[in-house]
Amino acid sequence: MRPIVVVALLASCVPPASYRQAGSAEPDRSPSAASRSRREIGVRLQNAWNRCLERSYASGLKRTDDKDMAAEMAFRACAAEEDDLTSFDGPDATSLLFPHLKAETKHVLIEEGHLPPIGDGTEH
Repeated sequence: MRPIVVVALLASCVPPASYRQAGSAEPDRSPSAASRSRREIGVRLQNAWNRCLERSYASGLKRTDDKDMAAEMAFRACAAEEDDLTSFDGPDATSLLFPHLKAETKHVLIEEGHLPPIGDGTEH
């Protein structure tokens, strides 16, 4: 059940996109297209973080038998991807949910040894 919790938490971290104001030079985009595009970016960032965590966790397990230590090393190694993900919506948008997402991600990584893909798998 934990992978579902992680996916649900991520989905709640991506707020609706801002829409352009009248007189803006930006091209007009429908709310659903803007929201979909923003969600796709969030999914790509989440998947990049997950891939980094999986690679680093596997590498950490080669160095230690302690799964918790290997997970912590993976989080430190993937700090840049984490920063990209948390800064995508600004610090206020994820400050309350991200620590819980990170803890649940760690639990899934330790229990399952891998993280589930986020999104519908159409990422390129």
